[in-house]
Formats: sequence, C-alpha cells, structure tokens
Amino acid sequence: MSGKKFTPKKEVQEVKRADIDLKQIIEWSKKYVSPFELPKLVNELNKQGSLKESYPVTVFFTGLQILSLIFGYLLVYLITGPNLISSDLISVGLQLVISAIVGILLFYITSWLIYIISKIVGGTVDFGNQTYVLSVLNLIHRSIFFVFLIFSYPSMAGALPVLFGGVIVLVLFVVSLYLWYAQFQVIKQLNNFSLWKALFVLLVYLFANSLLLVVISYLLIGDYALA
Repeated sequence: MSGKKFTPKKEVQEVKRADIDLKQIIEWSKKYVSPFELPKLVNELNKQGSLKESYPVTVFFTGLQILSLIFGYLLVYLITGPNLISSDLISVGLQLVISAIVGILLFYITSWLIYIISKIVGGTVDFGNQTYVLSVLNLIHRSIFFVFLIFSYPSMAGALPVLFGGVIVLVLFVVSLYLWYAQFQVIKQLNNFSLWKALFVLLVYLFANSLLLVVISYLLIGDYALA
C-alpha cells in the first residue's frame, strides 16, 4: 500500500443567484418598502452579482424611467393639449434617448463615487458587487414608485393643479429620501461600517454628487444659451 494519505476534495459551494423576474421583484418589493426589512434585503443581494450582471438590470430600470416619461408626455397632452409638447417627434425621441444615456451614466457615476469614498475611509466593498446591489435596488425602487414618476413630468411642466402638483413633489421628495436610505444600507452592510461611518460616506457622496450635477447642468445650459 502507498504511504500517501487520501485527502477528499472539498466541495465548493456556489452562491445561488436569484433569477430576476416579476415574481422575484414583487417579493423583494415587500421587503424594500419596510425600513426594518431593507437591511435584510441588502444582505440577501450581497455577493449575488457582478458588474457585468448589473448591465441588464440597469437597462431595465432605465427603460422604466423612459416609459414613465412617455406616459408623462401623453398625460400633459391630455390635460393641456399639444401646446406644451413639441410637435417634432424626432426632437421628443432625442430627448428620450438622451435621458436614457444620461440616466445610465449617472447611475454608474453614483456607484463609482460611493465606492471611492468608501475605500478612502477603509471600506472593503467590491465595486462590481456594490453596483449590482444598487442596480437591483434601483429597479425595485422605480417599479414601486412607477406611477409617481409618470406624474413627475406633468408636475414640473405646470400642467397639474397647484395642490395636486405640490402633493406629487412632496411624495417624490420622500421617495428620494428613501432611496438615500437604501444607499446608506448598501454602504453600511457591504463594508461592515458603523452607523456613523456609513452616514459620513453617504453625506460626502451626496455633496459630491450635487456638485457634479451642478457642473453638468451649467455646461448643458451654458452650451444651450450660446447656441
């Protein structure tokens, strides 16, 4: 007999990845709307995806955003007539395409900013994993509040009654706050940060993101004004 010892091979347990379908989105949505269940949802999504797997999810939730804009345009048309909507379909189509491209770019810039700031203060998060989790949360978020997103454009265009438009703006503000809470949980859970450290990263990110949006808006409005 050989003196070599037999060492059994260890089985590698693969992480079971969730299939994203309507049923799964509904189940996740039930957890997402509860501030107490949301941290558990973030842990459930952790290490289930990569940067590559975030691409189709990002396209999906951007598609929801574009669909809400289309319904918003139609709603303005029904309320006020064609005055507030350009008759040039090509122009409207270009606006939708630009909105889609900018929306996707801003999402990945958002994830990059959160990743960089987290790393600076000692975070251990993986960029691809973080981006996937954020993309799924964005998908759930926009699926739940899809109706309010439809009313956002008529509200900004002044096509809704003042009181109703004010309610929509207030709801959208609260919705934005809840998305920040979701981002806070991603920062905290994926980096194992304390509450205050995660809050610091979120506040620095929001400040940096606001500056970036101001610069982008200034460049776009400046180019438009010079044209």
